[in-house]
Amino acid sequence: MKKILNTRVWILTVAVLMGTVSCTEEEHMLRGTTTNLEEELLIEPINVQIIAAPEEDRLPTDLKAEVTGPHASEVYMMSGEKQLILKTNEEDPRLATLALDIRRVDPITADNPVQFTLTLTAEGYEVVNRVFHLTDASGETCGIRLTREDDSNVKAEDITSGR
Repeated sequence: MKKILNTRVWILTVAVLMGTVSCTEEEHMLRGTTTNLEEELLIEPINVQIIAAPEEDRLPTDLKAEVTGPHASEVYMMSGEKQLILKTNEEDPRLATLALDIRRVDPITADNPVQFTLTLTAEGYEVVNRVFHLTDASGETCGIRLTREDDSNVKAEDITSGR
């Protein structure tokens, strides 16, 4: 008898919930509901400053950034996006920044490093490949100066580095 009563209560509860949900419009169901995540999903950004080639008054408009390598899937923009977007400096069109975050999956240590390559490409410019080998989560800052393909005396250079 107790089992039958429990079954009836369960069926009644499900019926009430289904009736409530079916009478509620989708956009009203989550109104007033918030989610608070206590754990950060991304850790310290890697800030890359890209500098135009010598004698250039601005960065190339077709400049693209791509991440490849063994841990490329763990690299995101600070906004959480996978597509890398360069933020040009409004006051100085010769400069742009690229802020990268690493997905927090496992602690980054010397035994568990994060490795990836940032590749910068633009028509008429040398391809830049900057390898990152992170052994802790303290972040890194680097500056990369672009060079034109026809400037054989100068190569793209990593002008500052935190590691």
